[in-house]
Amino acid sequence: MTEQQLLTELARAYALPLTQSPDARAVVLENQDYRFLLMDGALQSILDRHHPQRLLFPHQQLYQRFLRQLGATAQVLELGLGGASLARYGCHHQAQLKWLSIENESQIIAALDYFACPQQLTVMQTDAAVWLLQPVQQRYDFIHVDVFTAAEVPAWLLLPQFTNAIVQRLCVGGVLAFNLIETTASADDTSQRLLKLLPSSWHWLCKRNPGYRNCQLLVSAEASALAPFVDDNEH
Repeated sequence: MTEQQLLTELARAYALPLTQSPDARAVVLENQDYRFLLMDGALQSILDRHHPQRLLFPHQQLYQRFLRQLGATAQVLELGLGGASLARYGCHHQAQLKWLSIENESQIIAALDYFACPQQLTVMQTDAAVWLLQPVQQRYDFIHVDVFTAAEVPAWLLLPQFTNAIVQRLCVGGVLAFNLIETTASADDTSQRLLKLLPSSWHWLCKRNPGYRNCQLLVSAEASALAPFVDDNEH
């Protein structure tokens, strides 16, 4: 979906009654074809009402080939839930996939009733920074970090104890992905700061989409693990 198409669809949408309370930070809009999740006025997720598993944001479509290739018993960790778009897509293609999302916002979790969440998805309501400092009990094949504070990457994410805690939870050969957004600090600057906190021998890619502010930083100990994210014309 292009930026102009998105604006057109949003203009046709109306708020669902259950999310119209004066103190609501999370609001669900819908039109005949799409459903939208907004948090503090910022668009978090889009659902195709006719094909719920579709990924509509270009930066999320980057993950399609990778998610389809995950093993049937793969484990996924997501820090930040949004509208569960990646979980819907991944679990649609891998019925046995186990997906854990850490989300602290109760209104985001409540809005999930409108977003066709897969049965394989487990949502834990807690602060990601607090959860990461707990003892490691599980390693994951894919870790997706999508956390923001007022549209900024939270300061704790750029501290070594937290990046180390994320790395410790990644399987050998697994992929770690950060969704970054161009705001007051450039995504390039944030990417470089994160890379300095990660093992220096790791391989990485930084992917952008024209018309969107998102930047995807993808890292892995094995270069071959990043192959699904490389366009054919980049080889």
